[in-house]
Amino acid sequence: MKGHLFGITILSVLLVLGAMVVPTNADLAPTSQEVGVSAKTLSGTIEGIDPSQRIVTIQSEEKQGEMMLLAFSDPDVVKGLSKGDRVVVELDDHGMAKKIIKASPEQKDMSTPKN
Repeated sequence: MKGHLFGITILSVLLVLGAMVVPTNADLAPTSQEVGVSAKTLSGTIEGIDPSQRIVTIQSEEKQGEMMLLAFSDPDVVKGLSKGDRVVVELDDHGMAKKIIKASPEQKDMSTPKN
């Protein structure tokens, strides 16, 4: 009986330790720093700007038909932008629009804006 109880105890400890050690896919995915990307960017067309609510509405180019409402904290982010402008948006760690860059009409690849 004592040997049986000892075996169950050891098995339980091994199961608990195994559950704590098993890596998840999220742990294996590289972070933005590991792959050399400083921030998440997306591209699309401005559908509307609400400066009082500090929200810009973007129609995504990556996901056709998807509208995104993006908050911004600095009103200068949307300065000089208007409905219909093609833009590249740089998001901060919280998913807010940190920078919005107007894309030139001839620019085909909107993931790398011209400076």
